[in-house]
Amino acid sequence: MAKNGIRVELDLREPKSLTCSDIYMFATPEDMHFKFYFFHGHHSFEIESLTPAEREYIRDYGMHVFTFPDGIVQTLIDAWKTLKLFIGPHEKEENLRFLKERMGIVMPKRAHSELIVIPEEQIHSGDAFVILRLDGLDPMIMYGTGGHTGHCSMTMWFGNELYVIESTGPSDYWPAPYGWIRTPYRKWLQNAHKAQFLTAFLPLAPEKQKIFEAHKHEVIDYFERNEGTPYGFPNFLFAWLDTPEGNLPPPLNSHTLLVGLSIAEYILPDTAKMWKQALNKRVGTHNQSIHGVIAAMERGNMTFGEVFSRVEEDTWLYEPYPGCEKGLQATPRGYRMGQPFPSQVCSGFMALMWKLGGVFGAAGPQINAAEFDPRDVYLVDIFDKHWTRPEACKVDNVPWCQVTGEYLLDLPGYSSMVPYPHMFEHCEARNPEYKLKPQGC
Repeated sequence: MAKNGIRVELDLREPKSLTCSDIYMFATPEDMHFKFYFFHGHHSFEIESLTPAEREYIRDYGMHVFTFPDGIVQTLIDAWKTLKLFIGPHEKEENLRFLKERMGIVMPKRAHSELIVIPEEQIHSGDAFVILRLDGLDPMIMYGTGGHTGHCSMTMWFGNELYVIESTGPSDYWPAPYGWIRTPYRKWLQNAHKAQFLTAFLPLAPEKQKIFEAHKHEVIDYFERNEGTPYGFPNFLFAWLDTPEGNLPPPLNSHTLLVGLSIAEYILPDTAKMWKQALNKRVGTHNQSIHGVIAAMERGNMTFGEVFSRVEEDTWLYEPYPGCEKGLQATPRGYRMGQPFPSQVCSGFMALMWKLGGVFGAAGPQINAAEFDPRDVYLVDIFDKHWTRPEACKVDNVPWCQVTGEYLLDLPGYSSMVPYPHMFEHCEARNPEYKLKPQGC
């Protein structure tokens, strides 16, 4: 290593063809350098003006080197295909193609896709809606978790009025307010239909309904005291990442995650506050940068994979960060702006309401709801698998009721895993097999 920089040398051999090319990314927690090579043989380059932190990191851990095995042209094509999942006139079709090619999920068109409104008297507090929107984000969540949904919400009776409660982030297809919110049932259905949700209604099993109803006042009290809480961006990643390497779909691994989060912190320091708090909690530090987290990792003899896969505790509170309170609506008893808050994404929010409502039984006190991802919401064995569906729901040959959406939702493993202590805290989801989670993980 030079005084303020580093010299990198490569020997490229055995080209696969006369026109092949290589792309490499050389990265530290503060910067990345891309190099393109069209010829084999010896190559070298220098990275100058490294910061003291970078030099220390390279001395202790070396430099991260990543290769793009498909070459320049195919990498650009893949990047364009990924972008089309989020934008463009054929967004829906591109997402269907992605799910088929990458996950083996084929979604047939439904014979009838009109909005189905289940009568209010047939709905109980604690019932669930599980949701997929073919917008790029939900399929990415599916690709990571192995699930078939990307969002979820819950029905709740407040007095004589039926609402849908959920934890949701800002978007261009769903009206404000955001965070922990409640929406009148029929208005929510109209919004879901307009947003082109694929929505399935999952009723609680009768014995679970009775238990939840007996504890409903506790659930409502907790919800009202936290209504308007920001969405769970601070721990968004950590419900999904249960193991050091077993939840990241290729080509991602713990090294790419470390580099990505580190560089994002360097470029977007305000945005990085979302995940930085969660990492600090996992190594017992406060308000440290990624470099501080790495130093604590080293002292504790931990890898980055071991750090981010540590269990997310429901008792943890998070400090507000820039932008997290955008679109929130204050309520008389709810969240107070600027205060620490419990961070829950949609699935963690759902599991927390069920936990408070006693649905998980004796295992409930030892379950961390924040460890639930959208797949876990429909895997847990709490739903009525022998439900007599309303006539309007029988257009689809499934045990639930799909109330919105052009394409048919499938929920492999539906209501199959009996709640147990520390549920879903250490579960792998390896692409492309995505085997059902083993009991006890």
